[in-house]
Amino acid sequence: MNHRQHHPDGNDQLAKQLERFFHPPDNLNKTKRFSDLIYLTQVVQAICIQAETEHYRRIKNESNAYTMGTLYWQLNDIWQAQSWSSIEYGGRWKLLHNAAVKFYAPLLVSPFQLNDNVTVYIVSDDSIKSYNTVLDIALIQWNDGSLAGNYSVKVLLKPLQSGQVWSLPIAECFKKCSTTHCFMLLRLYDTDNNMAVLATNVFYPVSFTKVKLPTVKITVTGVSQVTPTSASITLESNAVTLFVKLSSEVVGYFSDNGFLMLPHEKVSVTFTSLAKFDIKAFQETLTIRSVRDTIY
Repeated sequence: MNHRQHHPDGNDQLAKQLERFFHPPDNLNKTKRFSDLIYLTQVVQAICIQAETEHYRRIKNESNAYTMGTLYWQLNDIWQAQSWSSIEYGGRWKLLHNAAVKFYAPLLVSPFQLNDNVTVYIVSDDSIKSYNTVLDIALIQWNDGSLAGNYSVKVLLKPLQSGQVWSLPIAECFKKCSTTHCFMLLRLYDTDNNMAVLATNVFYPVSFTKVKLPTVKITVTGVSQVTPTSASITLESNAVTLFVKLSSEVVGYFSDNGFLMLPHEKVSVTFTSLAKFDIKAFQETLTIRSVRDTIY
């Protein structure tokens, strides 16, 4: 890693940025500690580029913005190395690439904190269709995943619209549950299509270092081969679980990764390989980790 780091003081900057969000890895096993470092810096990269990209998308209709999109550096690698690419040399997706699928989605719910307010924008890149929607903002408790309160607002989302739909002082938002005990889960529903979910996002009001993350146990409840080059995986967790990452020695990518899990809610993910693979070999090398696994 030191050999591949060409940015002056780059590793120290990575460590300092990581510590803004998470406790630094401290496992006594150096290999495990390094693995935790790689995982957490991937999470931080996804968080940071998501925040920047959503900012640009929110202001696309403002007269002084003059922006209709962004590109990030870099997409892929031409050789094997630790790097800032979102796709590895062999074709595996890093957490940034899965995050990009969400923050570049045609419909976006984007919460952010400005000064003392939590504000929510909705962004549409659909140039034709309007949507009758309901935005649900749920306060979720860290300790057990239960609902501490919620806010709801009806929104007519017009083609190519980007605008503020909700804002409230952060003290008012979290008066039922403090910022260290709750976070916000946002879902946008299509009222004309049986309340289908159009977009989701999460707002974490404080650094994860200030939150007592619950002990988690993730269970794989099902693995099945769908085609010679794809498989379906179903997971369930006993607690709120942050940035769940799936990996396998079989080369390929997961339809979702680095995601949030709520207690006893099943999550289904598709794995796609670049070639035919043996489902037994895939299952035997499937590993799952979360932020809680880096705390000892």
